[in-house]
Amino acid sequence: PRHYEEQLHPVFKELCRFFKSRGMYVFLHSCGNVKDLIPYFIEEGIDVLQPLEVKAGMDLIELKEKYGDKMTFMGGIDVRLMALDDPRPIEEEIKRKITFAKQGGGYIYHSDHSVPNNVSFQNYKRVIELVHKYGRYR
Repeated sequence: PRHYEEQLHPVFKELCRFFKSRGMYVFLHSCGNVKDLIPYFIEEGIDVLQPLEVKAGMDLIELKEKYGDKMTFMGGIDVRLMALDDPRPIEEEIKRKITFAKQGGGYIYHSDHSVPNNVSFQNYKRVIELVHKYGRYR
């Protein structure tokens, strides 16, 4: 965090100010565990953090509870579960996380990483059906 605060934080603040002055939203894609940097992201004016990599320790529910009133989250659905032959783990993942994260708005579905080529079309189609089932804002 010290390196980020000293070297990148001022630059990101200026970039966010520039984009927001033109009416744009700012999305940040950051792989890995960036939990400790989220307060900086909020101060900078970053609107959306993506992809919330599960295997790196990014927990969508924890982040939504702590920062959901200040930032939108995009992702956090574990791609490793998408390739399984058993459909129950990915359904539980989507149901639990998206049902919670969509409360009050501020969540956009996305996997936590690139969808690997061992995820079949049929499995990914099922993922999208589950996202519609549990993630629809009413």
